[in-house]
Amino acid sequence: MKRIRDAIITLLAIMVLAIGTARGASTTNYTDQWWIQAESGWGASVLQQADTLFVCFFVYGTDNKPIWFVAVATYRPDSPAGHQLFTGELWVTTGPWYGGDFDPALRTDRVAGTFSFDADSGNTAMMAYTVDGTAVQKNVTRETWATQNLSGSYYGGDSGEQTFCGEDNGHWETQYYYEITHNADNSVTIKMTDSKNRVATATGTYSQSGHMGQVTGTVLAPDQFAGTFDFFEIERSPAGVTGRGHAVVGPVGGPGGCTWDGRWGGVRR
Repeated sequence: MKRIRDAIITLLAIMVLAIGTARGASTTNYTDQWWIQAESGWGASVLQQADTLFVCFFVYGTDNKPIWFVAVATYRPDSPAGHQLFTGELWVTTGPWYGGDFDPALRTDRVAGTFSFDADSGNTAMMAYTVDGTAVQKNVTRETWATQNLSGSYYGGDSGEQTFCGEDNGHWETQYYYEITHNADNSVTIKMTDSKNRVATATGTYSQSGHMGQVTGTVLAPDQFAGTFDFFEIERSPAGVTGRGHAVVGPVGGPGGCTWDGRWGGVRR
């Protein structure tokens, strides 16, 4: 079981500090552009700092001309199971013409209603708000503008919980070297090497929603273990890569069932 444990950690090391960014707060990182694809033309820009969301809506008024609102919402620790709920106030503002000098005396703001952002996954949410008594409810998703590429060499580690692993159940943390090859067709190979030079290779397909990525596929460490994995909420930056992960593995040629859930990541080498 120890070999399986070490192999699992090797495999998952490749993606675990990411949640560090996502959970620099208590939640996933919801910073992104959000929309409904079938309603292209309006949207909401969400910027998250710690457990607070600042939201700017670009929508249209009763005269069909552009109008925008802003909201500030904080995370609710009492969010329903499986949800991340943020609530706050919605504001309407006016100010001087953008092409002239900014005159603070012309700026006004007022609370016009309420706002909530109820995420039931890392990529989907129900956004509800009221403006002067008019209620709006939209099921929104992240909007994708460009696909990131994960290719590179990283040094980092993982931190997570193992279940259904017998004597290896519990919390584990391990350091790893990762080599990621991300091809033009979005096939991804992740080579994970631990401090004892044991190697596990994960292969899968990359997809992206907003700035968050996901790789799902199979993993193999010869003579150690084999199984399936799902790395999600992947965020890449000039400094490195981070994400969350889920894997189910077992001895090569045997039944799976040992489960890992955690966070992974690495700095660029």
